[in-house]
Amino acid sequence: MYEWPGGFRLQYFGPTEFDRPELMDRDFLRELDRLRERCGFPLTINDDARNTEDLERIYAKESLRARATQRPRVICTWTTR
Repeated sequence: MYEWPGGFRLQYFGPTEFDRPELMDRDFLRELDRLRERCGFPLTINDDARNTEDLERIYAKESLRARATQRPRVICTWTTR
């Protein structure tokens, strides 16, 4: 069991697994914990909450790429086990 700032607990995910745990939404984290329980196998976290600086940096790059190709970019990933 992992203790989170704000007085709640999760079974599978602790604050140290996130770069910015203070920005993570409590309800989302609870749903993520329930998903992990239902899956029955570990989930790898490869991204988490973003601040304004992150969003500006990311979308500035995407905007430049979209303008260069003149078409929208869609990225989908799917992992099976």
